[in-house]
Amino acid sequence: MGGGTGHAARRRRRRDLRAGRGLAAARPVAWRYLVERGGTAVALADTVERPRDVEGGGGHVLAQVNYGPFVSGIARALAAAERADEAAEVEPRVLHVPALRLVAVWLHQLGGEDRLVPAEPSPEGIEANVARPAGELLAQLAERARAVPERAPDDQLGG
Repeated sequence: MGGGTGHAARRRRRRDLRAGRGLAAARPVAWRYLVERGGTAVALADTVERPRDVEGGGGHVLAQVNYGPFVSGIARALAAAERADEAAEVEPRVLHVPALRLVAVWLHQLGGEDRLVPAEPSPEGIEANVARPAGELLAQLAERARAVPERAPDDQLGG
C-alpha cells in the first residue's frame, strides 16, 4: 500500500458533504503516488488520464508534484492504514476535501464498511492516523461543511 503504488485520488465537494452524500459522490481526479528516496517520502506525484481525442491521447500523464506537508502525512496515514487493515480485502484510495483542508487514506472495503484514515496535518479535532468508519467521519465533516460560508459566485478556488 506504500510508495511506488498508485492510489485512486478522489475529491469531495463541500456541497456534497452538506447534502449528506456518501463516498460514492467523491469524484475521481487523479492517481496519486508516494515518491520515496531511501525509504523516506519526499513527494506526492499525481497523474491524470490524457483524453483519447487529443494527439497522443490515452494513458496517464504527470499532472503535478507536491512537496508540501501532506507528503509525510500521507506516508504516516498509509502506514496506519496498513496496521488497521486487519487482513480485510481493501482497495486503498486517497480522499481530498479541499474546503476543509482534509486528506485521508480511504480504505474501500469490498463488501464491507469503508474506513478513513485522516492524514496530518488534519483539521482541528480530527485525529490523524486513526482508522474510523467512513460514515462517522463523514458526519463530522458534514457538520463542519455546513459551518463554512458560501463562496462568492465568481470564486473559482473554493470547494
